Amino acid sequence: MVEMSHFDNIYGQDHLKKLFGCAFERDHLSHAYLFEGKKGMGKYAFALEVARTYLCEDYPNPGCGACRSCAAIERGSHPDLQVVFPFPNLKPESRKVPVFPFSHLAKNGARYSEETLKEVEQFRSSKREDPYRIIDFEKKPNLPIEVIKDLRAYLKLKPQLSRRKAVIVLELELMAHLAANVFLKTVEEPPPDTLIILTTCNSGMILSTIKSRCQVLHFAPLDEEIIASVLTSRLDLDPLRLSFVIRAADCSLGLAEKFCRHRVWEIRDEVVGVISDLLSGQRHTPPPQASVLGGSTAENLFCAFLWIFRDLYFLRTGGEDNRLINCDIEDKLKGMAVAVAKPGVLEEAMTLTARVEERYFTLNLDLEFSLLYFILKLKDLFSGRVIE
Repeated sequence: MVEMSHFDNIYGQDHLKKLFGCAFERDHLSHAYLFEGKKGMGKYAFALEVARTYLCEDYPNPGCGACRSCAAIERGSHPDLQVVFPFPNLKPESRKVPVFPFSHLAKNGARYSEETLKEVEQFRSSKREDPYRIIDFEKKPNLPIEVIKDLRAYLKLKPQLSRRKAVIVLELELMAHLAANVFLKTVEEPPPDTLIILTTCNSGMILSTIKSRCQVLHFAPLDEEIIASVLTSRLDLDPLRLSFVIRAADCSLGLAEKFCRHRVWEIRDEVVGVISDLLSGQRHTPPPQASVLGGSTAENLFCAFLWIFRDLYFLRTGGEDNRLINCDIEDKLKGMAVAVAKPGVLEEAMTLTARVEERYFTLNLDLEFSLLYFILKLKDLFSGRVIE
């Protein structure tokens, strides 16, 4: 079996390393792969290493790291490797510049604002620095049909540096519906010597016709020890706080790193204060102060409520302490759990949290208003009043 030396930079996923090692040894790759797994599991990092070997001048041996092709991938400027991802369309009335290199070659290239290009370039730079890193745009991203048409036109051209081409499409579930139907034609009948790697966090949102034409590979959660080793090499975290971050991230390295960047334990502590006030029956309960931050913090806020309700339910139903997410505030949670009238209330609280979060993101509601509404409903729930 081919020794995939570049996969030494990939954490975990040994089953996939073995699979691609055999595939490269036999020179028998599928034309299209769908990498499925939670955010931050390393789908992009893995796809990049597969593309590196596929385009290397020494193929099918592992990417040598020294040839022109490998050097171009390292710089993020390989003309035969295109990485496509959803992006926000800022100032849609302005259509000045292409945001992907292949659009320069398309006859009717997709054009967007300079502000959009800046966001896209920042995404590329962050991913080049750390392929596991999760980058959140302030506005909702998607992959429009114009970009996919440009990509299809590009794939018809001959390779410029390597003998082959590779395309990586991130977060396929965010591709516009019309764009997905157009892209289906590429997946069905790709140009010769072209490798297509798609990634998704939710394969249920992908066209079944696209999924059926790919080899679907699942990315497993990483071991806690692996994530702890990576994070402690970068950050100075208390061991209990580190355990909390890893468990909250559900063993996703990218998500754990994001939680550290956002200091999610501070947001969680705000939420603990709110729930404590609600359980003690205080008449006036202000929303978490973190709400003024908005953006990705909103997602962290709703997650923090779910983490606390989940742990309280776990304690009220006799769960083992070592299964707690918020293991760094275990004593505090045990005191709060005593104040909960019955576990069923916590189940309803988790359902309510998920419903309010979905409405907030789907309808693009005001965060302050959503949290005030949410807290009022929680107050009704904990006081025994029926909520609708």
